[in-house]
Amino acid sequence: MSDPAAPGPVAATPASNAFHAGGPAPGPAPGGRVNAMRGAGDPGRQIGELSPPQRVAAARQAEILTVIGQGLAAYPYVQRRSILDHLTPSLAARGVAPDTLRGFDPTDDNLAAALGEVAAIRQRLSGA
Repeated sequence: MSDPAAPGPVAATPASNAFHAGGPAPGPAPGGRVNAMRGAGDPGRQIGELSPPQRVAAARQAEILTVIGQGLAAYPYVQRRSILDHLTPSLAARGVAPDTLRGFDPTDDNLAAALGEVAAIRQRLSGA
């Protein structure tokens, strides 16, 4: 069910979800942290190239993003941006690129798309 206060659907562009919002290229983040959910590319290949510790970190990040996405969906659209802005420093400390979060428009459709991507990544991480 769409939020009536939300803007219309966002075209499927790289900036339409939290994982392709113009963040850094895929691969290791500064300090050796891995964010398997950012950037364009083949997530299956990226996941297959992760070391066991990187897989654990990616799974942890996917779990965090799932909880955040589900939590945001419980709030009206007009409140989501301020909630996401408030959480940005904490999420950045856990490896989520702040630019990615700032570029994300938390509409119902975008949250559903992002949660779908995270679910697919979590499935690949658990079965890859």
